[in-house]
Amino acid sequence: MQLTRISPFAEGGLAELTMVALPSGQQALLRKLHASKVFHIREHLNFRRGLKIRAALTPNEYMIGSLGWGYDFLCPYEVIEYMQAENLKVVFNSRSHLLAQNRERVLKACAMGLAHVHRSGFMHLDVKPENFLCQFKGVPKVKLTDFDLAREADDCGPRAQMGTPAYMAPEQFHRKVSCKASDVFAFCMMAYQLFTNKMPFTGSTLKSTLKRQASEHVEAPAPIESNPTMPKNWNEVIVRGLAKRPENRIPDMEALLDMLN
Repeated sequence: MQLTRISPFAEGGLAELTMVALPSGQQALLRKLHASKVFHIREHLNFRRGLKIRAALTPNEYMIGSLGWGYDFLCPYEVIEYMQAENLKVVFNSRSHLLAQNRERVLKACAMGLAHVHRSGFMHLDVKPENFLCQFKGVPKVKLTDFDLAREADDCGPRAQMGTPAYMAPEQFHRKVSCKASDVFAFCMMAYQLFTNKMPFTGSTLKSTLKRQASEHVEAPAPIESNPTMPKNWNEVIVRGLAKRPENRIPDMEALLDMLN
């Protein structure tokens, strides 16, 4: 694929992003593994797996799609859709009135993207506000991204790298295993946060918070206790989605959407 480099765009711990133009003139992002990570086998394989999974999931209106991938010598890269947007964490922290007005629509779009992942036979495994891009121009548009930890649905572990601790499910802490219901737990952590402006298992320290989150004996207060005006169907979904044992939890994001419809 012939690309015209425009400018550096961003840099993360695993990859660097560059704004590029396609032969059609369309803007896109070139996302390339850091050269320093090429011989870090686990990170290299995660990156390559993620770009293949993104490609397999493309196209879908609720995710940042793949426009192609390959290798530059030993360095894997992908070309992905560019969306002029902020991630949901930035939008939430800004106390945006647009988010407050469109909270249910935004969360439903997040759920649609994850349901596509589950329907296609994969798990995302890093569900958090930073991995959803939000655009508020007319009807809000939300797209899921970052598939570096994604796995096939039957690849449940155990493994060391599972996700972002603040959104991980108890089985990921204790048994180092994951399932589609682990994505459900993370999504409901995020939904709880958006409806109540706080996390469900807050302790006096980060360590105590994670301990409460990981414990099968500590249940979260129903979000409707903090936000009595929130819709009852969302309250029910979040309560069931935060069940500590995966067998008691909503099994996947398709089932979660069915509960909302």
